[in-house]
Amino acid sequence: MLLWLHLIFVLILIISASMGLLLRSGNQFYIMIVRVCYLVFIVSGILLFSHAWARDPFLTIVKIIVAIGLIGILEVSFAKRKRNQLTKQWIVIDVLAFIVVIIVGLLLAGGRPFIR
Repeated sequence: MLLWLHLIFVLILIISASMGLLLRSGNQFYIMIVRVCYLVFIVSGILLFSHAWARDPFLTIVKIIVAIGLIGILEVSFAKRKRNQLTKQWIVIDVLAFIVVIIVGLLLAGGRPFIR
């Protein structure tokens, strides 16, 4: 159940971050949703930590590092967006960071809940 919560908030984060970065105005609402998602990820990540650590300690540490990196990259992108300095390169970096975090998360979960 906790894993599903984590996955649902991944979708919310992707949609909200996309809207926050791509809208010209009125994007503050989406940025705040993204920040709430960070909190949910931190809490659910702490609760899932023991399961992940038992499965693969190294990959767990990698996931923590790349997830924190994603938060940093998104926040830099939001700041650049606010100053109208967001470039296509930063959007590509955001997309790649999302992909890396999702792949590492699925590897760490062993494909669960999609593969049993």
